[in-house]
Formats: sequence, structure tokens, C-alpha cells
Amino acid sequence: MKKQSGLKRTGSMIVFGLISVVIFLWTGYLTTSFLSMVLPSSFWVVPYLGLVVFDGGMVGWMFVYLHLAEGSMQRAIALGLTVFNLIGVGLMTIAEIVLGGQTFAAVPDMLGTVAIWAVGIWTFVNVAGIVAFHLSSPDARIAAAIQEEKDAIVTEALTDLSNRRTDNAKLLAAQLGGGMFKTLVNELGADMDGDGLPDIAERPSKRGKVAAVEALAGGVNGDGPHPTQRPAGR
Repeated sequence: MKKQSGLKRTGSMIVFGLISVVIFLWTGYLTTSFLSMVLPSSFWVVPYLGLVVFDGGMVGWMFVYLHLAEGSMQRAIALGLTVFNLIGVGLMTIAEIVLGGQTFAAVPDMLGTVAIWAVGIWTFVNVAGIVAFHLSSPDARIAAAIQEEKDAIVTEALTDLSNRRTDNAKLLAAQLGGGMFKTLVNELGADMDGDGLPDIAERPSKRGKVAAVEALAGGVNGDGPHPTQRPAGR
């Protein structure tokens, strides 16, 4: 009995698998046929790529839901897009059958418009679903939560820095002002020509005169080059 039950189960799985393959081949043909009619000037492989949005997308998101999705958000996205793409398969199938040249039933006025718009809408929603699926992964959510806490700590540190600057402003300003005052005193007392007078107290035309006279005197006394002596090598 168990052996017969196992054989029946195996046979049922084979029959169900064959039926599933035939159905997907049928809906895939109708989808590519409609996409070929909607995109007549496109490359021949483009309608087959459209299967990823409808038939292939439905199967793909179903497997993602069953074997890949982690957490409630990812599972909700995968299940939602499985159902959404199933609706898209139905729309493409109906559009191709009704708009494919049959003469038995009247064509609804808005069916063609809705089906054409659906190609773009289904494409966008599937792309958005892929992005949302990755953003909602547990690893991404954990990394985002940790980064938010780091950002909060940095924000508090910047606030603490501002408070410390306010509390110690007078002390810091006094230290900085003291250094600037020393620089000012040094510049005011600078005596570059060594005449005993600060340069700032002399007229610009008199600055450096004493040093020039001493250099000239040194040349006359033999301590330096004579004004009329020609440089060596000339």
C-alpha cells in the first residue's frame, strides 16, 4: 500500500509538473506576442526580456518568498510582488487574446491603453521591489540602526563641544590674546638697523641708514670691501 501511495504521489507530481510547464509556456507565448505588438521596432530579444517582469517575475518572486526572504518586510515584498506579477500575467494574456485580431468579441475601448501602460508600471514596480528587498534585509537594517546611533553620538559630541567653548570662552580668549599681544610688542620694538630706535618710530626713508653707513665705514677701514674695489674675477 505504501509503495502504491508513493507511486501515485510521484505520478501526480510528474503530471502537475508537465501541466505547469505547458501553462507557463502558453502564458509566456501570449506575453511575448503582446510585447512584440507593443514594441514593434525593438530588438527581437526585447519581448523575451519582458517575461522577467510578468511570467518570470511571478515565478522568481515566489521562489524568493519560499527560500530567500528573511524577516517580515522581505517576505511581504516577495509575496506582494508574486501576486502583483500574477495579475500582470493575467492582463497580458487577456490583452493578447482580445487584441490579437479575433473577431468574436468586441474589444473594450480602454483595454489597449491599460495594457500598454501596464508594461511600464509593472517594470517600475518590480525594479522598486528589488531595491526595497535589499534595503529591508536584516543585515542592512542592523547596519542602518548602528549608523544612526553613531550619528546621534556625534551630534551630542558637537553640542558638548559648543557648550565647552561657551563655558571656557574667556579663558581661551585670554590665552590667545596674550600670545597676540606678545607678537604686537615684538613688532613694535623691532630695530632692524640696530640704531637703538624702533623702526616704527623712524621715517621710512631713515630706516636702515645706520647699517649702511657702518658697512661703508668698514670697507674704508679694511674690514670690508672698498666701494671702488672691483669684484674678483672681472
